Amino acid sequence: MSTELEVLVSNLYVVGGRAVKAAPPGALVQQAPRRSPRVRANDRFVALLDITERARLPVRAPASLYEEMVRLAADTYFQSSGTMTSGLREAIDAVNEALMAHHREIGTVHQAHIICAAVRNGEVYLARAGACQAFLQQSGQIICFPDSPAELESTPLGLRTAPPVALNRYTVAPGDILVLADKPVATLPAARRDAALAAADAAAVVEALKPLAGSAAAALVVQLVTPEAHAAVAAHATEAAAPARTPRAARARVDAAGEKLSARVARVDLGAGLRRVGSVLALAVARLAALFNRLFDVFFPEPTEFDEDAGARIPTSLAAGLTVLIASIVTVGVVGLMLRNYGRDRCDDFVRLYENEAVQARELVGHDREEAREAWVAVKARAAQAIEVCPPTDPRPLQALNEARGFIDEYDQVVRPRPSVTLLRRYPAIDDNLPVLYGPLLHAPDIYVLDTANVALYRDQLNENGFQLVKTDSKPVLKKGDTVSGFVIERLVDMTWMSEGPVSNMLVSLEPTRGVLIAYSPALPPQALSLVGWEAWETPVAIATWGGNFYILDSGADQVWRYRITAGGEYSDPPERYFTTLATTPDLASAIDFDIDDQGYVYVLFAGGEVVKYYGGEPVEDFGLATLPVPLHDVRAMHIDSSPFAQSLYLVDTGGESIFETTLRGNFTYHFKAANEEAFQDLHGLAIKPSTDDLYVAANDGLYHFKKAGTQP
Repeated sequence: MSTELEVLVSNLYVVGGRAVKAAPPGALVQQAPRRSPRVRANDRFVALLDITERARLPVRAPASLYEEMVRLAADTYFQSSGTMTSGLREAIDAVNEALMAHHREIGTVHQAHIICAAVRNGEVYLARAGACQAFLQQSGQIICFPDSPAELESTPLGLRTAPPVALNRYTVAPGDILVLADKPVATLPAARRDAALAAADAAAVVEALKPLAGSAAAALVVQLVTPEAHAAVAAHATEAAAPARTPRAARARVDAAGEKLSARVARVDLGAGLRRVGSVLALAVARLAALFNRLFDVFFPEPTEFDEDAGARIPTSLAAGLTVLIASIVTVGVVGLMLRNYGRDRCDDFVRLYENEAVQARELVGHDREEAREAWVAVKARAAQAIEVCPPTDPRPLQALNEARGFIDEYDQVVRPRPSVTLLRRYPAIDDNLPVLYGPLLHAPDIYVLDTANVALYRDQLNENGFQLVKTDSKPVLKKGDTVSGFVIERLVDMTWMSEGPVSNMLVSLEPTRGVLIAYSPALPPQALSLVGWEAWETPVAIATWGGNFYILDSGADQVWRYRITAGGEYSDPPERYFTTLATTPDLASAIDFDIDDQGYVYVLFAGGEVVKYYGGEPVEDFGLATLPVPLHDVRAMHIDSSPFAQSLYLVDTGGESIFETTLRGNFTYHFKAANEEAFQDLHGLAIKPSTDDLYVAANDGLYHFKKAGTQP
């Protein structure tokens, strides 16, 4: 017997490290509209959408685009008449098509990550695309969709036609809690995240997640209840008085004028403002028309039967046309003046608001470090809002933004390279599919970048100084569909340089669908080496070489496979297990990258930013990241520089738009951010030129360079 279910909703929305009471802009819960097909009459549609802009300028996707896209998903679902699964797929396809049309129309590329659910009676159907995850709590047990963090790196919407959509279905009951989460929540340390998700109700789940959320996070928490329980909660909410809010001590000093200004800005509604302007304009046009009509009656009266001998007069139709023309000209002037004043007023409102916030932030400097940092984060957010509404010639918002950023950088121990991070080149879309970059890999003077979305390997050449490209190849040197030694390339996983082995002094990349090692050198034809025992692989995610041996990090098998080089210089034997006993085999389900230093220590990076160091298959206790000045947000790659004067480990934090450098024991050294912040948007990886300060970064759709020696606090 099916169970009719209602939903109780709580929201997690963290911006700048502070929890906001409002719902995330891409969150939506909707019941079936009245005119929906009968098959949708009892459905509840739940969705969480995250949109990031792949642009050269650091412009955040507007909230209106979030709302437009998530509404489109809901409308498409409720207008469909097939199965729940097909309806969810149609909803996601509609958002993808709309984003690609948006790109073609305005030239700005937005990529979206969406997870949505349809609830009907005792079932919930889930669909997802991009980096997002759902969690279902049933009697304290947590079910994850997808199961593996490695699956979070699926293709987002807006980049290609027919993106992959993952689907699932679960049986649910009253009391179950469904959480739709963005990537920052999904990649939290699993133990702490699951403990928070096991809280008693939706509101408790949100409260438990807040301390873990870092600087930015969003989640939609839905508790499934019976209609009677839903009605009881609604009645209680109606009767309950709104609780008084006790401000923090620092915020208590905000004067009454600041509070009134905040309320005024909060009530600013562009649509309402334009409607008021429209009503005034309509009245102005009517009055102007009446005025000019009276003037024409005075100066050009209609001829009468007594005026037959009068001279030629202006025709009536021409007089009417002139009346409308003059009224329109005056109206345009009035419109321009009113809109100019309206925009200026909004700009001044935001400026006064962040100035009030800045006064309080300055008072906290030198006292409570954490509270002062939060205050400057708020100033930075207000200044960013002001930049959106103020004219470009107004210097005040940018000055405030730079002041806030300076204080935040000091608290976070940030250094920004000077001169700025420079762009070396951009990589093209292929068949309208935008690139998703991996690497770079440096073997001077050549530098390689792998586009994993389009399965294309690019090679360029650096000049002698290493800060410019002297040769750029617009076409990839290897791509999907190429045949190498009889093997057709379908996928490429990771890349590394093989100094010794069966294909020495060549770049190698793994083709996991055939168990083949693809080798490339500009001096030789590409080669393919078939690896024995590849049937044991499950989910290869990264590769490395050391001492002539070849290593594969396999998150699905909880193993690092080692191919030992034989006396004949071949990989002719089946792979060995690096972790040899069940007691020492770690859980590698969330492992995303690894590297090996010159001493043979293996470093494994997990989603969420944890790094574990191993030697001989055993964990090493002399490593930890406790000295980092700020939490990691969304680490996607790591790199080890084992050169004699470096001995450093680098972590690429995409969520924080940062690169962290530590020692090989994990002690903090540097926290890099780009002065031109667009350069570190959507970070993918980095490479270091040995024995120099030259760093190369793959970010967004480009390759960038900067020098550590030029960094400044």
